[in-house]
Amino acid sequence: MVSIDGTGKVVCMHAPSKESQTNWAADDGTSGDVMNAGKTEKRVPISPDAVLLALADEHRRAVLRSLNSAMDQSLTFDMLVDQVADLVCNEVAERTTDDHRRRVRTALHHIHLPKMEECRLIDYDNKTKQVRTATGEMGQELLTVVESYEAHE
Repeated sequence: MVSIDGTGKVVCMHAPSKESQTNWAADDGTSGDVMNAGKTEKRVPISPDAVLLALADEHRRAVLRSLNSAMDQSLTFDMLVDQVADLVCNEVAERTTDDHRRRVRTALHHIHLPKMEECRLIDYDNKTKQVRTATGEMGQELLTVVESYEAHE
């Protein structure tokens, strides 16, 4: 569902559950029709600001990198946690620790994956614990742009 404030900006967006959805919008972030509980709704495109804000965090960029490099652009949640923990190394330790992995797991579950799913960067099936990229080539292009700026830090 989409909530829009008085200025026409998207305030909150919740994707319909996979069980109630029959026609999901295109993976490229464009709008489309969604059939939700027998009612067709028009999907509002996500703003570029929301996508860029979602990619502002190194954990979310690590999620996108991990998914883009996976064979079918899909990983189990546990595999994703391991890869993100390795990519986003703890500043105190050179290698990841169990405590670091636990913090990454919690942050992915409660913060990063919901934010990325809200912006339609990923699809996360909570039942099967499968996470897949929903960006296609656009995700790789976004990472390429961000990485060019990371190189200058």
